[in-house]
Amino acid sequence: MRRLGISVAVVLAGLVLLPAAAAQATFHLNKVNEVMLASASGDSNVRFVEYFDPSSEPYPPTFAPYGLAIYDAAGHKLGSQTLTASKLASASGTRPFLISTPQADAAFGVTGDETLTVTLPKTAGQACYYSCITWGCITSFVSTSGTGSFHGAVPANGMSAQRQSNDSVQIANPTPKATNVSGTSPTICPGGGGGGGSAFAGVKIPKQTAKVKKGKAPVSVSCPAKAKTSCVGKLVLKTAKAVTTSSGKKKVVTLGKASFSIAAGKTKVLKVKLSKGGKNLLAAHKTVKSIATATAHDATGKSKTTSGKVKVKRG
Repeated sequence: MRRLGISVAVVLAGLVLLPAAAAQATFHLNKVNEVMLASASGDSNVRFVEYFDPSSEPYPPTFAPYGLAIYDAAGHKLGSQTLTASKLASASGTRPFLISTPQADAAFGVTGDETLTVTLPKTAGQACYYSCITWGCITSFVSTSGTGSFHGAVPANGMSAQRQSNDSVQIANPTPKATNVSGTSPTICPGGGGGGGSAFAGVKIPKQTAKVKKGKAPVSVSCPAKAKTSCVGKLVLKTAKAVTTSSGKKKVVTLGKASFSIAAGKTKVLKVKLSKGGKNLLAAHKTVKSIATATAHDATGKSKTTSGKVKVKRG
């Protein structure tokens, strides 16, 4: 897979430009890959945003327009621009798609696929295209789904934020239209973390019984009040120990997964959709003991994994 980078705290988004139905179309694998805010001398005219779609996908006119949207740290939209569907399709599966200013093209000796017309906030921001990338201290994340959101520090002048193959964001020397490189991972929100800079403790999953309804297990998860802004992450529900499956083999079964975004100090009941294996297991056993494991981060970007006991009960 080529170029999987994102560097600045920017969120690229066609999010508000795409209709809800677009989530089911064949262009949703595209992700923000790299962001540069200014040249080494601090010239913000030298800036670019880059996408990367790992698969060759059509961008149907039915779901147009496609685009890029930029938000500030508080989630206020600063600007957006429409991108050409045929150009996006031709780059998909082969190379990064560059949205750049003429000054950036001149500085790096490249030619952008589209001219970047929107400004990029230098202290903290969000950039979205169905999924989002942020940089710096974000107080209100733009809600999105799809390929997820990725968080990084503010890139220094002359540097860019680049998404790595594991979807982390590192700060490195800019690589427009080329393979991303590894760099450093500065603190995303210096002095943040809530509670006077205390470390993010992760979400709390209390011991509970989840009675399945319509193929979904309701699991209660709480975001600590001291978390910075919100808790964002994924929860995985697995059997507490190896069990005998319908095939006669003994193994730990993944019952289901769910993504979440919970405001600091709030509790949310996640509707965990059961997997095929989870449904089969529950059909054979009225109750299944499981462990819910959640990996989450707050606005500081610090990640924490926590877990709790959940008894999944047939409805």
